[in-house]
Amino acid sequence: MKPILIMVLCTVFTYSYSQDINFYKNAKGDTHICGEFNLDYLEHDSIYSRWFKKNYSALKLPNKRLKLKSKLKKTTVDIYLGTWCGDSKKWVPQFVKLWDELGLKRSQLRFIGLYT
Repeated sequence: MKPILIMVLCTVFTYSYSQDINFYKNAKGDTHICGEFNLDYLEHDSIYSRWFKKNYSALKLPNKRLKLKSKLKKTTVDIYLGTWCGDSKKWVPQFVKLWDELGLKRSQLRFIGLYT
């Protein structure tokens, strides 16, 4: 009985913490993300990773050590973006790179895709 109970609990736990990504197609037939999603999707999906990686690497940070980490250590940030939006495609990856360079945890960031 215990193995069955453990399997059921593991399934419920996994299901409750899994996150489905919502998509929609615009009038042109392009697919975009809508709602909350994990940053890994932008980094690894064949559609979004092209502009994410390009703009992530485009940010050149100063050589001096940035001292914002201690002030942002307990901060969480909600980032609302459009995967169709030129400004989101440019600035969100660069913000993430700055966040990474500061040594802050990506778990402090929450991404929400907007619908056009």
